[in-house]
Amino acid sequence: MKVDIFYGGESPEHEVSILTALHTAKHVSREHSVRLCYISQEGILYKSRLFGRLSKYEFYRKARGKTGSINIFNSAIENWYVTKVGGGSKAVLNLCHGGAGEGGGLAGMCETFNIPITSCGSIAAQTLQSKSRTREILKQNGYAQPSWVVASSKQEFAKEMLGDLDFPLIVKPDTLGSSIGISVVHNDEDLQKAITLASLLDERILIEEFIEGCEEINCACFLYGDAYIISGIEVIKKSGEMLDFGDKYLDQGSGFIKKQGGKKSEQEHRLEKEIKEFTQKAYELFGCSGVVRADFLIKGDTIYLNEMNTVPGFMAYHLFQKIGLPYTTLIDMVLAESLDKNTKKRSTGPLKAFKSDVLEKNRTLAFTKSKKRV
Repeated sequence: MKVDIFYGGESPEHEVSILTALHTAKHVSREHSVRLCYISQEGILYKSRLFGRLSKYEFYRKARGKTGSINIFNSAIENWYVTKVGGGSKAVLNLCHGGAGEGGGLAGMCETFNIPITSCGSIAAQTLQSKSRTREILKQNGYAQPSWVVASSKQEFAKEMLGDLDFPLIVKPDTLGSSIGISVVHNDEDLQKAITLASLLDERILIEEFIEGCEEINCACFLYGDAYIISGIEVIKKSGEMLDFGDKYLDQGSGFIKKQGGKKSEQEHRLEKEIKEFTQKAYELFGCSGVVRADFLIKGDTIYLNEMNTVPGFMAYHLFQKIGLPYTTLIDMVLAESLDKNTKKRSTGPLKAFKSDVLEKNRTLAFTKSKKRV
């Protein structure tokens, strides 16, 4: 299969996306033909074959600062041409963290041109990109959620907007991941600073109850045929009050790089079963596709589903390795599912099943009688 790996983009999570894409590309089966499709932070689309110029660290240093308009729709048309006319199957492996890649823009483009994509569809992606909207839907469906309010970067913040919320609080940009722009605050002065920081990154800001002393647990899921493949769970080690960007990607002793293991107690087995059930139900609730990672906060007997990451770092491969699923097999299964889903949608979609005679009955509204040329 011909596979285009899309990554980068204008999101602050840009560099993490580069790492995810190049690391994942090394594990794609040799049966597939891989092309790297990198979107710079300035909006330029670059393409190369695997192990070409986009596989070199030096390229990304030189690419910064160049300006131009993104050529993403031209690429989509090219993909459509190759798939329809060239006789080869092609899919988009979406590894863009944040921005249009994770927020539904890339998925919408692929839906327009009937190109299989490995991530959530545009509606689910757009919904889950918003932390506040995700909270609303989860709460409506019985999931425990911390108390929260939403502020706007365009509106001057007043403490009265907090309602019953009290310190400590956590302040987040509504649509970013990788813990970028997130602050834990304990007083009015820190709150104002945190809101200012988040306002630089997003138009909407989430201010919510901070769950002190909670345990953070991750679990991932994807749909393959009629089966939900649910990963093992991971208890996150963090260095401070919250898991920040440094813990996730820079600190060798915590977060993403070092994963905890060891024998589980009976209580841990029960918790793992509950976490997996919550993960699958939330995946179904939002109509997800591809690999999605669910992040939980555990405090006492309460399990909070904190958020759903529709393009998780490194495809959450380490979580699937816990159930014996190799990285390459994970990629193969996700690609195969994207093709299967796209084929079913095109052959049985509701729009194709609907027929109407509205054009015939109302033809005089739009059409004129043809006139003979003199």
